[in-house]
Amino acid sequence: MDHDKIAADAAKFQINRELVILYKKFFTIIEDISNDYDNALDFLEYELPESHKDTINKIDFLNEKKWKYMRKKILDAGNEAKRQINKQLNQLEFKFKEDSYEEV
Repeated sequence: MDHDKIAADAAKFQINRELVILYKKFFTIIEDISNDYDNALDFLEYELPESHKDTINKIDFLNEKKWKYMRKKILDAGNEAKRQINKQLNQLEFKFKEDSYEEV
């Protein structure tokens, strides 16, 4: 197999892999925010008098619909980044450094 193609494929694989890891980190961040938000609402529900409990439902905007929207936005942004990066990578030539490639 052509060593230059192997180098290009390896570079593209690693870059795409790191982008997927980045998506997952964003998902973890929004999960953390959602958990903190839920804890804050729980605290308010506990602390507020019964007559104000309806207010909590009115301010609860981080629902399942919003979660799905944020997840879709992260995936859309990541997929667009992958497309643009791969488009740029296709314009480059990749080579292994001399004596750094080993046949498997």
